[in-house]
Amino acid sequence: MTMDAARKGGWDRQLAMATLIAAAVLISRGILIAHDHGPTVDENYHLYRGLLFLRQDWPHIYDARWNDPPLGEALLAIPAWLNGVRMSNPIYASAWSRDVPPLAKYCYVMPDSVRIETAIWKSILFLPEIAVIFEWVRRVYSAGSAWLAVAMLLIEPTMAAHLPLPTLDSLGTEGIVIAAWAAWRFVCQPTTARQWTAAAAMAIALLLKHVALLLPIAALLMGAVAWLGPRQAPGERWAGAKKLLVAAGLAPMFIWILLLGEFSVPRDFSDRPFFGKAGLGSHGIPAGLYVESVWEATVHARTGQENYLLGQYSRMGWWYYFPVVASYKIPIGIGAVMALGLASLIWIKPRYEEAPLAICAALWTGGALLQHVDVGFRHFLPALVFWLMLASRVGSSRGWIWPALAWLAMGWAALDTARWSPDFLSYVNFPRTSAYLDISDSNVDWGQATKELRQWIDRRPNDGRPVYLGYFGRADQNLFEEIGPRLTQYLMNGGSWISRTTCPQAGNMSVPRHGILVVSPVSITAQFDRSDRFAKFRNIPPEQVVGHCLLVYDLDKLNGSCRPSGR
Repeated sequence: MTMDAARKGGWDRQLAMATLIAAAVLISRGILIAHDHGPTVDENYHLYRGLLFLRQDWPHIYDARWNDPPLGEALLAIPAWLNGVRMSNPIYASAWSRDVPPLAKYCYVMPDSVRIETAIWKSILFLPEIAVIFEWVRRVYSAGSAWLAVAMLLIEPTMAAHLPLPTLDSLGTEGIVIAAWAAWRFVCQPTTARQWTAAAAMAIALLLKHVALLLPIAALLMGAVAWLGPRQAPGERWAGAKKLLVAAGLAPMFIWILLLGEFSVPRDFSDRPFFGKAGLGSHGIPAGLYVESVWEATVHARTGQENYLLGQYSRMGWWYYFPVVASYKIPIGIGAVMALGLASLIWIKPRYEEAPLAICAALWTGGALLQHVDVGFRHFLPALVFWLMLASRVGSSRGWIWPALAWLAMGWAALDTARWSPDFLSYVNFPRTSAYLDISDSNVDWGQATKELRQWIDRRPNDGRPVYLGYFGRADQNLFEEIGPRLTQYLMNGGSWISRTTCPQAGNMSVPRHGILVVSPVSITAQFDRSDRFAKFRNIPPEQVVGHCLLVYDLDKLNGSCRPSGR
């Protein structure tokens, strides 16, 4: 069956096969990651708010702080909601400052069965993006390019790491890709059906993650390209422009509908100059919760966060953060395909149909370079996906040499990333000495290795020595329960040492001198620990690494003693 026949409603075998292969890879890999890893830093933060929205618990909804849109978090929380999960606000556990674990009512670790269901659900949710990318690339280039693009997407380790998690990075990327595809189809052929589809897709994407706020700009640029394109008569151009304006007005309506007609007073607006003068600070507005979340995200983006790169600290980040981290996180094989895609401009001239891909790649790259929250390569995923789609152009080269080289590079990338399974979060594309001292935070450790640490401790002969853990991760858990009885003390995110029972000396301890110390690389780089208590370990290579991230030090060997020497 030809591609044209498939587009007219026949059975599209290639698209179906690509989707089925993706489903098999994503679901099996998601189950493996959920089974072998513990919860990561942001999971309960998103799940708590998603569960509130699904339960329509408006008093607690308005009490929570929203810097992400509600719909994305509600989608993430559906498996937990169906299982009757309830949890307290994780922020309460973060405020617990004693030298004992948080109270049980403030702790929550989702059962493995629900985490696995969530991984399966997220994998299924991702399949529409696979289908859209396959069809989009096939229309622009060829079926060979479409298969190459899907292969890169399935192998790419940052996407592989974040896709099964109840966090928003992969879901937000999916919303952007599908909305951009719908917008381009609409501006190329502005029918009423495509107009409504584009507006709905735009609204959904905006409600998944705020990185989609660039979508209206992307749609306008696509409209300008279509306006100047060779395929429309002047009358059709003006009619298309009018329909584009109508679609822009439909998107806010869809946002309000998807928020179930929510009407509220955005918090903290009364003291803002514009909102106060406009009288909006004391009156409810449609989708007020979404407006509040946009404002909170804007404030976060402007004020920045504790960032770390190449031994430097900055709250406002660096414009070159993502190019540097990309040199660590993009597999060399995929990088080779991207280089081949760039070189293919010599023998495959740029096409009009590539314009929307180039617009989106450039727009989200520029947004990533200008923002101030540089805490993980995951924030570059929207731009990366469009660059991968553009790189797949090499797959449509005439002859077999260039496509064969691209597929050889993909085989290399697949073998390389498979070696890191299931620890794709910590992936680095080739061995470097202490790469964790160059890139940090969710590029290396996001609190995911608690299960792997417990297994490592259980396998280790019990020599009676204490085991200490410097942990970067969620505060709403009791690590004595998660790691097991052989864990002596731990600290979280640069706080005080926590004991099983009240211990006046524990919280004042800086670094233990006897026993085994397991420490997160984020604690070594200390962007969240003003005391910088683990500074000396930057110059000491660890004896072992657990889960490709947690660093293990034998303190007795380092201090030249096999007996306790004080704390």
